[in-house]
Amino acid sequence: MIVKDREFKSYTEYKKKMLLYPEAKLVVIYRKAQHYKKSKNIFLRAFWSLRWLRIRRVAGCQISLDAKIGRGLCLLHYGTRIIVRAASIGEYCTIGVNVIVGYGKGENGYGAPSIGNRVYIGHNSSVVGEINIGDNVLIAPNTFVNRDVPSDSIVVGNNEIIHKEYASAPYIDFGRH
Repeated sequence: MIVKDREFKSYTEYKKKMLLYPEAKLVVIYRKAQHYKKSKNIFLRAFWSLRWLRIRRVAGCQISLDAKIGRGLCLLHYGTRIIVRAASIGEYCTIGVNVIVGYGKGENGYGAPSIGNRVYIGHNSSVVGEINIGDNVLIAPNTFVNRDVPSDSIVVGNNEIIHKEYASAPYIDFGRH
């Protein structure tokens, strides 16, 4: 099942996905918790923080509320995802199962990655270090990335970069219509 961070076609579709798929709840509650994190209303702040902690456990994800994640986030299937607080992810990105976006030693030093728009991160991939990943990048499954990746590229294996125009387009657009 593909879960998209976008407007649902109808209210019944929204409720159905919220009941059946923890990934859908994760994305919606993440946005609500982020919105109320700086609220002056202590009750709302505590309520959404507790809901966020609970859904993280249910969905098996460790996504920090301090991470900067753009709109259009798409989570593929049920499974673990780890996104650290200093990470930055652009708009319309797709993240597979067992993905780590975390701290590490990268090409530019120790820190967390900055990921551009329309990036597909395949299953079982790791993106670590203070690196920059451009727009329209496809990170293949089982890939380890710890150096900068230019826009319109495919990353395979251990930092093997192949340049291709609009590399992530078929993967990002899949299921978005």
